[in-house]
Amino acid sequence: MKLSKDAATNRKFWDNFAEEYQDRHGAQLNRKDFVWGVWSLPESEINALGGVRGKQVLELGCGAAQLSIAIVEMGGHPTGLDNSEKQLEYAATLMEEGGYDFPLVHASADKTPFKKRQFDMVFCDHGAMTYARTAETLAEVYRVLKKGGRFVFNIQSPLHEVCYDSKAGKVRNKLCKSYFELDRFVEDDLVYYQYSYGQWVRFFREAGFHIMDLIELKPPKNAESSFEFAPQDWAQNFPCENIWVLQKSK
Repeated sequence: MKLSKDAATNRKFWDNFAEEYQDRHGAQLNRKDFVWGVWSLPESEINALGGVRGKQVLELGCGAAQLSIAIVEMGGHPTGLDNSEKQLEYAATLMEEGGYDFPLVHASADKTPFKKRQFDMVFCDHGAMTYARTAETLAEVYRVLKKGGRFVFNIQSPLHEVCYDSKAGKVRNKLCKSYFELDRFVEDDLVYYQYSYGQWVRFFREAGFHIMDLIELKPPKNAESSFEFAPQDWAQNFPCENIWVLQKSK
């Protein structure tokens, strides 16, 4: 499938960055329980997915497919999709080492090869909902979900983005950009997307989704992370990540 310009840019970035990413974060990510976000908060406590046993589950932006492996352990039937071939090579290695067997698909989340109404659930932890075109990806998720299917994704919060100092490469205790100008960003040969809460809601409504929940993540005080995403004290006072839980009603 032909890639959009943004998807091609991000594919090149992630193919080049995959080895460094897995070297830096693999020790935190390589586990068999399902955890969310940069602080590895357990799904068993958050319950955003609502149960996956026996369900056909698509992971967007699966990387090395650690969370898809966790879906297998929870009794689900995953398919992992990623825009980066190099990331999928890491996924194939982990699956072989662990004796797992499920489909891996090399494609951008905004244009997938799947049939209509193929999946009971779609989820994403950062990944595709950060780096794939938003409206197009939501339309694609809606297309491949069955009626009543759930789309659950974790993403950087808008508050984190407006407090992120791109020049210094860190989040600050002050606003660094206008909340009303959140949209498409280009940084270090990488394209990503972030919006105001109102714009997110409009995207969901236009795609046809019903909003079931918005879960703002707060790490425990002893949480550690290999991601230099936000200082502990910042994340204790402000949500740096949030999980949207959406449902296809028709």
